[in-house]
Amino acid sequence: MFKKIILLLLVIFIQSLLIGVEVRSKTLESFSDFQKGVFNGIVLKSKGQLLIGKNAKQIKGPLESFYLSAYKDKISLLLGTGHSGRVFSIKGKEIKKIMELKEPDIYAVLRKSNGKIYAASSPNGKIYSLNNDKKVDVFYKFKAQYIWDMKEDSKGNLVCATGNPGQVNLVNFDKQGKIIFKSQESHILSLHISKDNTIYAGGGEKGILYRIRNKKVEVVFETPFKEIFSICEDNKGNIYFTAGDKDFNKLKKPSLSKNVQKGKLNNKEKLNMLFSNIYNKRNIERSAVYCLSPKGNVEKIWHSSSEDALSLLFVKKENCVLLSTGGKGRVYKLSSKGDYSLYHEVESVQAYKLIGSETGEIYMLGNNAPAITNLNSGDMTSSYYLSEVFDLGVKSKLGRITWNCPVGAVSVFVKAGNSKEVDNTWSNWSAPLQDPLNSKINFNNYRYVRLKINFSNSPKAKGTILDKIKFYYIQKNKKPKIENISTTSLSQKDILKKTFKTLRKNNKEKFIQINWIADDENDDELSFNLYLKDKKESKFFIVAKNIKEKKFLLDTRMYSDGIYQAKVEVSDILSNNISDVMKDELVSPYFYIDSTAPKLLSSSIEGEYLKVIYKDDVSPINSLHYSYDGKSWFVVFPNDGIGDSLKEDFKIKLSKGKSDYIFLKVQDEAGNFKIVQRKF
Repeated sequence: MFKKIILLLLVIFIQSLLIGVEVRSKTLESFSDFQKGVFNGIVLKSKGQLLIGKNAKQIKGPLESFYLSAYKDKISLLLGTGHSGRVFSIKGKEIKKIMELKEPDIYAVLRKSNGKIYAASSPNGKIYSLNNDKKVDVFYKFKAQYIWDMKEDSKGNLVCATGNPGQVNLVNFDKQGKIIFKSQESHILSLHISKDNTIYAGGGEKGILYRIRNKKVEVVFETPFKEIFSICEDNKGNIYFTAGDKDFNKLKKPSLSKNVQKGKLNNKEKLNMLFSNIYNKRNIERSAVYCLSPKGNVEKIWHSSSEDALSLLFVKKENCVLLSTGGKGRVYKLSSKGDYSLYHEVESVQAYKLIGSETGEIYMLGNNAPAITNLNSGDMTSSYYLSEVFDLGVKSKLGRITWNCPVGAVSVFVKAGNSKEVDNTWSNWSAPLQDPLNSKINFNNYRYVRLKINFSNSPKAKGTILDKIKFYYIQKNKKPKIENISTTSLSQKDILKKTFKTLRKNNKEKFIQINWIADDENDDELSFNLYLKDKKESKFFIVAKNIKEKKFLLDTRMYSDGIYQAKVEVSDILSNNISDVMKDELVSPYFYIDSTAPKLLSSSIEGEYLKVIYKDDVSPINSLHYSYDGKSWFVVFPNDGIGDSLKEDFKIKLSKGKSDYIFLKVQDEAGNFKIVQRKF
């Protein structure tokens, strides 16, 4: 029986040691977890599922600063550019310049049903047409400075959204124009024309969605943002529109354009930092997407604090709405019910505009740097997900990694380093890990870690889904540190007044609060021991052990008056094996423990003056006050003019006739005071 008890106690002891070693982990399992990584041919569902996506093929485009507009039909892809005012026709590998306009920016281009090509230029608000004889003419000149959007209605008219002033204009085939909506906003940025010829217009100053129907204009919805940049409609009549705060004038002169042109900025992760502005830091919504139902209800179905919602496109073949964003160059798939998934990620920081085609192809214009991408050019043969760089806090040992694939299988790779940026000092990628339950990383002495998950479209792995990945690590123990020790008299500590109000009524009961600052890079649970030493002594004595807080209230009644030092010892024993425990200690500056008021050594009357001498054994004498009635008190300074010594002489001029008695109140630096009465 005795042996069993001993064995049980031994097991409990060993378990307590193991519990003390904190095994940590990092887990990716939600949409927000995975969203921080990089996607190459991977789709991320709103419930945190990764799966292989469609192949995205980059199409060669002209060497231009910015791609601002596009239109795709059966003939070619029309592309309008920024800073050069050119329109290109792209057919296969053939890139042909078909217009070069006086104005630098072309925000809208289209081919009408009559076969003619129209381009809307800014500033100076002109529509140019390319006739069958390849001659470029000014088709219509607006009084507005900008033309932000242009659509063709069911009757073949051009409907244009303008800025400065903010209007919706209609231009017929005879080049006759009329204003159909004059807004109080300075810009109308976006348009959508529904099947019944209802026009929806998005404001660029107050963020209002307007509806123009039967020659009447109504406000459909006012967003809390400044601008509505894109509008589209699904096959059920739901109207989707983006809203955001970004200044539209920045579209004309995007930041870092010179560096982009010079080809200096090719690191997407560095460019992303440009968009981590005040919105992201304060977790304020930077942009959103709303859905207006046929019944008139408006619901917010997507929002972000780090990305700008830029362009919307309804894809009939997939019965979904695509959203492209700026900040991280992503494309999302949305539904009217609020479901969403990360559909694609491009190397450009701005996934600027989405373009659909009659044949079902989906194109995307990117900027910073400019690119054209076909988003559905077939199935991916392989794709991968690259996680964010995990900071483990300190150098650590990596252990097991696990993941969950409800369908199919993946290969996982790990690399690690000791610099925040991935560089050539990092390790190589590990060999492929393929056991989802018991794969070992076996990396040691690294602080930063990155994961790579490879998906295969082979018959065995087709339809693979991954919804969770987790790895374990133990930090290398770092020594805890104590940086500062301070002491505060209770009578000077305002926050303790209420707590110790009853104690302070009796001046004999005195406390000193000892405070210290301690830190541990491992975030270990810390334990403190407090020691004291009189200045006259050579060794410290223990006051308290296993203190959990970074302060201790010292009852000075337990100690003789004197000059003391405190020593605080910190240990991380609560979070580590005994063999790995580390300690630190720090000694405080000298402080007083003084519970005794100054003593009156002598008093004498010389003429009209009362002379007194006070002495204190520990702390300097601060002040002396006198009173003739015990109510009104007057200060008197030492003969040398300053109260800073253990012994001070005072001289008080007496006022005879007021009283035969005088009250003296003396106080030292520790707050001890005493009142005496003298007859004169």
